[in-house]
Amino acid sequence: MDNVDLTSIAKEVFGDRFKTVKIRFSPETDLKVRWARDAGNFIDMRVTDYLKDISDDMMKGLLSVMKGKMFGEEVDYTEDFTDFVRSKDFRKDHVKTYLERSRIQPSDIVEQVAMDLMNRDYVDSIEGLSFGSIDGCAQPVKASVIFKSVAVDSSVLGNMDKLEELVFIGIRYAQTQYPDKPRPMCEYEAEYLEKQKQELEALEVD
Repeated sequence: MDNVDLTSIAKEVFGDRFKTVKIRFSPETDLKVRWARDAGNFIDMRVTDYLKDISDDMMKGLLSVMKGKMFGEEVDYTEDFTDFVRSKDFRKDHVKTYLERSRIQPSDIVEQVAMDLMNRDYVDSIEGLSFGSIDGCAQPVKASVIFKSVAVDSSVLGNMDKLEELVFIGIRYAQTQYPDKPRPMCEYEAEYLEKQKQELEALEVD
């Protein structure tokens, strides 16, 4: 699918909602659709280029969801679309690009912390997840539901207590089933603290 096809589909979906519809594929880091609009006049949209190969029907479904978000209408993602972006093939085809765009470097330390959390029953199986670090990350931990990736800011690699907490938060976030909205990070932080409390209580000896 090219930008001409994408524009045609968008005009079909939005109908007469906007006088001008501008839409194009864009090399976004995450699986996102961005837009700016002036009600009734124009809509300018950027669709992540990870989705260039989806069918016309799936794109119509996706843009219908975006239209719903704009106008307060509840529209569900189609089953075909969610199955497609959840698939192992989609992750395999695009995870390398995602990691490069995110500037994520593999990290044995982060992966070892993740293994330790799993072995202590803090998290479920981490099979299929990748782990790394980012120099100068905008947030302490960056996790992807679609690409099953967990990365922390490299500045915390020397602080094992903080590193463990962030890796836990990242794993719990990344294991969310798309398109469910992950819980706020602060809730995962509270869950981690509760796990710690339970672990310490189990170690207490009369």
